[in-house]
Amino acid sequence: MNTPDTAGKAEETKLSLVIPLFNEAALFDQLKSRLLGVLPLLPAPTEILLINDGSTDATGAMISELCRQDPHFAGVHLTRNFGHQMAICAGLDLARGRAVSVMDGDRQDPPEVLPAFYARLG
Repeated sequence: MNTPDTAGKAEETKLSLVIPLFNEAALFDQLKSRLLGVLPLLPAPTEILLINDGSTDATGAMISELCRQDPHFAGVHLTRNFGHQMAICAGLDLARGRAVSVMDGDRQDPPEVLPAFYARLG
């Protein structure tokens, strides 16, 4: 496992999102757009860990580019495909948030429900 593309911040992270991805290049822009749309509704600071589970398409490059553009995102590039559960475990190991949520990146889990879920923790 490689280290995240972005370094940690001194301020305590309130929420970490762990999103495993495998060959999701075709859906990545939609996931990115939806996450960026919901990000202002989440507590600050929130980190979004995008776990590249050994993708063979452009997913890894897309993750790295998004991490360069937006400090809320951190990319973790696994050296090969270890499987969905191991990708989640890698993200959970690196998550720094007081609260952590796992969601799939294939549109199965809508990011728009995250603010309501987080509010229920209060």
